[in-house]
Amino acid sequence: MRTEAEDTGDTRAFQVLPCPRTIQIETTARCNLRCKMCAAKGAGSSGASNTRRGDMPEPLYRKIIADLAQYRDHIETLSLFMDGEPLLDKRLPQWIRLAKDAGLRTINIATNGTLLRGQTAGALIESGLDSLIVSIDSTDPEVYGAIRIGADLKDVEQNVRDFMALRSAKGKALPHVAVRMIEMPENRGEHETFKAHWEGIVDQVRFQACHNWGSALSAAPEPDAKVPPCNWPFRYMVVYSDGRAGFCCLDYEGIYDLGNFRDRTLDEIWHGEGYAQLRDWMRGRLAEHLPKCRHCDFPGVSPFETRHWKTFLIHNHSSAPLDVWLEYEEAGETKRSGKRQAQAGRILRWRMLYEGQPGVSVCFNAGQSNARYVPYHPGQLFHEVSIP
Repeated sequence: MRTEAEDTGDTRAFQVLPCPRTIQIETTARCNLRCKMCAAKGAGSSGASNTRRGDMPEPLYRKIIADLAQYRDHIETLSLFMDGEPLLDKRLPQWIRLAKDAGLRTINIATNGTLLRGQTAGALIESGLDSLIVSIDSTDPEVYGAIRIGADLKDVEQNVRDFMALRSAKGKALPHVAVRMIEMPENRGEHETFKAHWEGIVDQVRFQACHNWGSALSAAPEPDAKVPPCNWPFRYMVVYSDGRAGFCCLDYEGIYDLGNFRDRTLDEIWHGEGYAQLRDWMRGRLAEHLPKCRHCDFPGVSPFETRHWKTFLIHNHSSAPLDVWLEYEEAGETKRSGKRQAQAGRILRWRMLYEGQPGVSVCFNAGQSNARYVPYHPGQLFHEVSIP
């Protein structure tokens, strides 16, 4: 079984997929903070980059979701956020439920956590949201305040703890909750402290290197600067709140004309002239046509993985611990993982690299060996399994 560290992705895989693997919809461009490392709306942004778009109109959102539903067997993730704070859109739980009811299997958001409380928290847990990332960046109130300008660390930490308690009280395993540190000079040296602080409270602790926002936060590129190899235009799409399509979340202004969902469909945009031209420029790494991409370090920081991970949420409903292992077919052979222990009345989270397997057997020993077969779907990243 492959380990997570072995999967590095491939930024040079330039084949065009039938539709984007990940689609990111901006329902609101508003934000309540001015974070130090954010070129779109943060302390480092210019007046031009801080321009606001209005919230996405409901008829437009419904039109887009109805269109995406035709590709629910191919879309891996729908992300309902971009460069703003998604929880400022009070319609978000309704938007998540609408997308889930349309058959889109994995929906996530990332938030600064300042509004993750009260009715909003409860509604998110009930909405069908699969994954929630809370960006926190430090355990030191002073460092945190210098990065997340306008937020209070104590309040955000309490919001996360209360959210986890509420999810538990509701008997839910989802959304999967990760706290994330974006690593930068201000929090250098906090890696282990941050990890120890959050492990056992949330489901996952994540670290991400700070990128330069498509060179927006770096020195001016050299005249002969190259565009780095990047496969994002071949796998990914942004939809701005006004309906325009984009190829990268770092293009927060939307400077490329790729089409608009107000009058075009996903297929027309994805396979249209605008995307085709942009992909040709990206293959040739033509800096004169891709000013946003010159000196961009994002492909190195976050390569778009050619494979993805499945997470099993294994509920042990018995009164005793159970040994659990996974079995699956690979190259005509049955492969078996090592054993882990699922504690009584708890949920064991187990991640596995998806490489086209039709499914996996979640095996357990409860006096005798038993198994629950879980068929895979390419677009479903979280699978709940009950044992015994």
